[in-house]
Order: sequence, then C-alpha cells, then structure tokens
Amino acid sequence: MERYSAIKQLAVTSAELIEQVQFDDHQGKPEKIEPLLARIITLALAASADPEALKTSLFQKENTEKGEK
Repeated sequence: MERYSAIKQLAVTSAELIEQVQFDDHQGKPEKIEPLLARIITLALAASADPEALKTSLFQKENTEKGEK
C-alpha cells in the first residue's frame, strides 16, 4: 500500500473510531471498536517509514507500562 494512501486511510479510520466513542456513551461497543483498532494498527504500520522500528517501539512501551502497574 502506498504510504500516502495509508496515511489518508488512517485519518479516516481514526475519525470513525472517534465517532464510535462519542456516540455510544463515550465507551463504544467492542464489536465496532476492535476492528477499527486493528485497522488503525495495520494502517500505521503501512504508513510507517520503518514498520519494524514502530513494532519494536510499541512493544517496548507496552512492556514498560505493564511493569509500572
């Protein structure tokens, strides 16, 4: 996927996620939100100049946050 196209689709998908959260009692419905979250991650990796570095960064942050709790 072309990077520019992925960035545009990422923006649209993010807006869809915001709509779900705003109009479903500010929580959203998991069956609607989870596919959007998966799509956002996929598009972010496609839009990244270095997808492997992005993956590493995400997992390091996740592990750091888990360790802090």
